[in-house]
Amino acid sequence: MSQSAADRIDLDKFGPIRAATKLAAALLWLVIAAQPSWAEYRLASGDIVEISVFGVQEFKQKSTVSLDGNIALPLVGEVRAAGLMLGELREKLKQSLIDNKVIRNPDVTVDIAQHRPFFINGDIAKPGAHPFQPGLTVRHAVAIAGGYDVMRFRVDNPLIVAAELRSQYDALWTDYVRREARVTSLRAELDQKKELDLSALEEAPIATRIIEEITKLEIDYFDSRKADRVLEKQHLARALAHAHSQVNSLKLSREQEVKGVEIQSESVARTTSLRDKGLVPVTRLAEDQRAAVLQKSRELEIGARLADAERQENEFARRVESADDDRKMKLLRELQDAVVELERVRSQLQGIGEKLLYIGAIKSQLRRGGRADPDIVIYRNVDGEQKRLVSDEGSEVQPGDVVDVMFSQRQLMLSGGQ
Repeated sequence: MSQSAADRIDLDKFGPIRAATKLAAALLWLVIAAQPSWAEYRLASGDIVEISVFGVQEFKQKSTVSLDGNIALPLVGEVRAAGLMLGELREKLKQSLIDNKVIRNPDVTVDIAQHRPFFINGDIAKPGAHPFQPGLTVRHAVAIAGGYDVMRFRVDNPLIVAAELRSQYDALWTDYVRREARVTSLRAELDQKKELDLSALEEAPIATRIIEEITKLEIDYFDSRKADRVLEKQHLARALAHAHSQVNSLKLSREQEVKGVEIQSESVARTTSLRDKGLVPVTRLAEDQRAAVLQKSRELEIGARLADAERQENEFARRVESADDDRKMKLLRELQDAVVELERVRSQLQGIGEKLLYIGAIKSQLRRGGRADPDIVIYRNVDGEQKRLVSDEGSEVQPGDVVDVMFSQRQLMLSGGQ
């Protein structure tokens, strides 16, 4: 009996621990459940989606969700996208293509090409809208927005900022080299150069193996496009030659059929004259008339086939003549986009380089300890309602979020020095 009592006492002693454990587990589950699920990401104004249909290259395009929540697509028109998950939009587009009788059974793919921007306000250098990047935290958002305001920069830890900026700087250099290689490749293709020279990339301040890999892939891409261009021109030339041969053959057949119609018409006329004189039976005239009708039908059929063949020959001839111009226009559009992206990365590199120089200059001026943390609030649209989320530098930022960063007077006094 005493043993049972002792057991009971032990169990009672650990009861609060078990209760606390259950409570902690429940709280952890609530925290996990509160995290955003990217699989359930819903589109909104400003998102850019990339849409493609398997086997239909012309349909691949990017479309921005407009202020009224729609995207515009060729042959379909405007489609409501705001509030939909990617899977829902994919099914909606698929059904629209079927309903509009554009494609019978389309295999539609919808991906996020670029999220809508986030907004950051308060005590930072560059408030306003900024491009969203997956995995973005408040700390990264502040760095993208130029860091904390220059007059209050001492509130941040320069060692942490320098490490993060150096990581971004190295990543941007890799992206810059990749985009520079693409711009050089497109220009070489426009100039119809036989080989691609990317030796200038060797001066970039990144690992040699990365430069070699980027160079190899871009040269392979250049050679592949060049080979495809040759094959396409050969295919068009063969198709035009075949169409020309078919047109000539049908013209010869039609000439023969026209002569046959003339001969048959003369035969009908003779038979008619002989019948009128009673020299041939009526059945003979009927047979000649049927033969004349058949001969005329064959002539008309060959004439129709000849017209189709001539249209096809003209189409191939037009494609052969415009192939180089079409290719040049396409390359110019690709080059324009590539140059814009290259300049964007160049600007980011310059900005981060200046930040790194500034960080290095102020390290010695910042006093040790006493670092103040800002008050951070994220305003997020959840199910149509604006939610106010008290956050910190490690909090995740989602597309469309508005981040407020403020330092109180007390925090400024704590972070200041004599």
